[in-house]
Amino acid sequence: MASTKRFLRQAVAQLTEEQARRVLDLIEQMLASAPGKRELTHRQLQERLAADPNFTLPATDTPPFEDFEPLESSGIPASQLLVADRR
Repeated sequence: MASTKRFLRQAVAQLTEEQARRVLDLIEQMLASAPGKRELTHRQLQERLAADPNFTLPATDTPPFEDFEPLESSGIPASQLLVADRR
């Protein structure tokens, strides 16, 4: 077993950043299906998203959105039109 892990470490060292990300995703999927898996905490999720260039996390001191009253209008709501158009 140790030789397999050693070979895996050597192979991972030669991967590009994108290939390494794909391998890491596969490993996380394998570990997620393992019995006794811990749930991802809010902090772990934030750290994972912060490392992804596709996401921009707001500052920690950002206030929550204010409540608002939706405007009254006639016709079909845009969200329903969008959903219908996508179907």
